[in-house]
Amino acid sequence: MKAMKNLWILITLVVITVGVFSSEGKDIVLEPQVEHGMNDEGSMANIIYSDWIPSEFDDDITGTMSSFTIHVPDMTEEFINSGLILVYARTKSNTLAEDYTVYGLPIIFWISRQHSYYFRVDKAEELEIIVGSDQPGKSVGTTIFTEYRYVLIPEVPENSGKIGGIASKTPEEYKSMSHKEIATLFNIPQ
Repeated sequence: MKAMKNLWILITLVVITVGVFSSEGKDIVLEPQVEHGMNDEGSMANIIYSDWIPSEFDDDITGTMSSFTIHVPDMTEEFINSGLILVYARTKSNTLAEDYTVYGLPIIFWISRQHSYYFRVDKAEELEIIVGSDQPGKSVGTTIFTEYRYVLIPEVPENSGKIGGIASKTPEEYKSMSHKEIATLFNIPQ
């Protein structure tokens, strides 16, 4: 029995040591994985989307506003001027299952306090996610969304102002679609 206990302690120490020394000196940079969506006919639609990106908001925001920035390499100045940027936020609907509720940004919520969630693009490659308290002088407190995702839909000039290629719609039509509709249209994993 004592030999087994010592063996487990030795194995645990070896695993911890290997883990510590194998990552020593390396910078680990987490950036969202970017994938390209497919349209219903199986050809590339040039849609760029991220995996779900964990929220970087503090657990309890004491100020009236907070933000964090997501690095989006494919969001160039040219894209900002001609394409469509959609941003979604999700939270678990059921803590015991992998059920999520997804909302498009911007959105206003009233739970214990009124919050506005929105995004801003001030320069290429940077997507800023913002939450603000809509009650003067009140702090944001706890946010409800745990993850965020962006979807970039490029403009296709030959479609007379419509974007998205074969499944083309106007920007307003895309903005009015739910995340589920966008995911289905472009075969994006939900």
